[in-house]
Amino acid sequence: MTDTIRWGILGTGIIADKFAEGLQSLPDAELLQAWTQDRQQAALAELIRRYSLMVLSVCRQGCASESDADDAFQTTFLFLARNGGSIRHPERLPGWLHRVAQRAAVATWKKNRLRREPMGEHPAVLDDPLDHLSHRHEAVILNEELADLPDKYRAVIVLHHYEATPIPELAVHFGTTVGVIR
Repeated sequence: MTDTIRWGILGTGIIADKFAEGLQSLPDAELLQAWTQDRQQAALAELIRRYSLMVLSVCRQGCASESDADDAFQTTFLFLARNGGSIRHPERLPGWLHRVAQRAAVATWKKNRLRREPMGEHPAVLDDPLDHLSHRHEAVILNEELADLPDKYRAVIVLHHYEATPIPELAVHFGTTVGVIR
């Protein structure tokens, strides 16, 4: 008789809450490893929670409609789920996700450019249509320029700009000095 006991967390009790809190303190590299090697869904969920606002922001800036932005968002994290094991420098995950989100937004925009649906409210509401167009154009150019940067530079800029990570924390995250980050 060989009964296998499978351990897991059921429900949303105290144990599950403590487990989720523990994941929040893990670095990206450990979460990525937990997902790619052990298929720990909680690790992938934590990475999605951590970077969803940044990815959604990039997708919204590159898409013509809210549904297109949602499609690009989902494509980005599906790509992470399928190809996360190919990331050579897990500490650069934010930059990698930014590039994938930007490419997903462009691909979605190209695929659906003839279909138009107005975007919802933006965080910064602009009254003048020309200001709105200029703001959107600048965001697209910024994302294209960020996509062209090498991973190590893009990751620092994305973490600092989109995630508001302070420079001293970036230095610790990347294992370098504050002077190098600046």
